[in-house]
Amino acid sequence: MSVATQIATDYVRTVLADRRFGLFLLLLFINGMVFGPFLPFLPVYVEEELKLSQTFTANFRTVSFFLMAAFVLLGGVLSDSLGPKKSMLVGLVGTPVAAAIFIVGNPGILLGMAVYRGISEGFLNGGGQTYMIATAPATRLGAATAVYFLGNTLGSAIGSLIGGVVLELSSFLALGFVMLAASGPVLLAILFLLPEVQPKKSERPKVGEVLRGYLEIVGRRHVWTLSTMQFLRTTFWGAASLTMPFLMNELTGSKIAVSSFNTASLVAGMASMIVVGAISDRVGRRRIVLACIAGIGIASAFLALSAGNSAALFVAGMFATTVAWTLSGQVTPLAKEMSEPGEEGRLVGMILFPWALGMLAGAQIHGQLSESNPGLMFALLTLLLVATYGLAELMFRSAATRMAFVRPD
Repeated sequence: MSVATQIATDYVRTVLADRRFGLFLLLLFINGMVFGPFLPFLPVYVEEELKLSQTFTANFRTVSFFLMAAFVLLGGVLSDSLGPKKSMLVGLVGTPVAAAIFIVGNPGILLGMAVYRGISEGFLNGGGQTYMIATAPATRLGAATAVYFLGNTLGSAIGSLIGGVVLELSSFLALGFVMLAASGPVLLAILFLLPEVQPKKSERPKVGEVLRGYLEIVGRRHVWTLSTMQFLRTTFWGAASLTMPFLMNELTGSKIAVSSFNTASLVAGMASMIVVGAISDRVGRRRIVLACIAGIGIASAFLALSAGNSAALFVAGMFATTVAWTLSGQVTPLAKEMSEPGEEGRLVGMILFPWALGMLAGAQIHGQLSESNPGLMFALLTLLLVATYGLAELMFRSAATRMAFVRPD
């Protein structure tokens, strides 16, 4: 059997292994389609309909990211105590709220909605990844994570295309009502069709007990090293994902060059995540994680040297994106493999909390250095990645780390 056939077989078995997991992926894909138009068209809505500057958009996303970082921890608590489905339902209410943003048209009310959008993202991400861990085959978490991200990405991409068509034919008001109408059936389907996964009532911990358990979990060396590693590598990505398209546009003056770079990088990243996700389930994650961090560090160093050359920037940026996406697919399986039974939701919170903070930190670094000295910015980020590699080594060497890589049937 060829490697490609083995990988394809692994993915078919992963999706079909548990009906709950397959249904979860389908509903998440549909929700991604419904929510898909929001982020791409928010800046356009702010400028064309509200007649405001992009500072408003930046403030909206900052508020959302900050609150998502805070509430993803509570999403983990809710998932471990009452079940991840309940956390997801709290988060999915954010989709009709996003739709209403295109309907209301009042900046003051919109910033209030940004507060709930951030809270809902925290609960949805925490509950969603915990549900994936609970229903996906334990020996195929790398493949399951890749399918999870792929479904989200494809759903959002298709939704964005549909949103563009609606806006060409009608208005933001119409798009808001379409999104609002479509979000209802998704919520009802998850409420009534998607089974809950949680301990028996007699074994279910109280919310207060689960919340206090965070302190003990954070004190474990393999957990705080994983969280810090997640923050540092996401800081790189938060800055690079904004700076690379910006520099491509500055160097070429071509929007086609920017879109080609973004599309090629996304396709390469998703393909790599899919292939490496399945391979990591068979060979383990240590070598892959360390190789990815080293690869991102090398790419960052080349980006520091190629900030003034569009061709070199394209190659180095595409490589950095590919390896960064590949590494993203390894983090959730690591959280599962490092958790004790009943802690999965909180471990997911411990990787998503630093992810959100890292994206915020990276955006600030981009704002400070991308125009004045992008070469220096990538040089500093390279040093961060050296520290990230050291933390990863420490994490894997920790005697407390619970790793069990079982070959799938």
